[in-house]
Amino acid sequence: PRALLRAGESFADLWNRPELDPSYGETARATFTELQNRYPGTPAAETAKVRLTELDEMFAEKAYLTGVFYHRIKAYDSAILYFKDLVATYPRTRAAPKALLKLVEEYRLLRYEEDAAETCDYLRRFHTDVVGLQELCPAPAAS
Repeated sequence: PRALLRAGESFADLWNRPELDPSYGETARATFTELQNRYPGTPAAETAKVRLTELDEMFAEKAYLTGVFYHRIKAYDSAILYFKDLVATYPRTRAAPKALLKLVEEYRLLRYEEDAAETCDYLRRFHTDVVGLQELCPAPAAS
């Protein structure tokens, strides 16, 4: 288990910036997952679990940056695909609330008002502390 852990950590260390090619990160994820499957309950498997969470944060950040790139070049539908995939694949990461805010922006640019309203409702229910929420998604007026 220690050898697998060290191999996974070596690959993870090689992928140190999310905007770069994630091949090393993918190999690290596969190695940590193999470690957990072969040696469950070991200290090495517990460390691998923590490292997998760190890798998820980097993969989520990579998807977020890719979505922002597509937004910058006005490929809004592509940006939406990346942001939605990020939220579906990595819902517990720090990038997920940011991606949801970007989704609202994309939806409004494309005049998908119903989708924007649903995403705002979701943000108000599950991510009340995200910076920019009140400006982008003001609470509906009480009737």
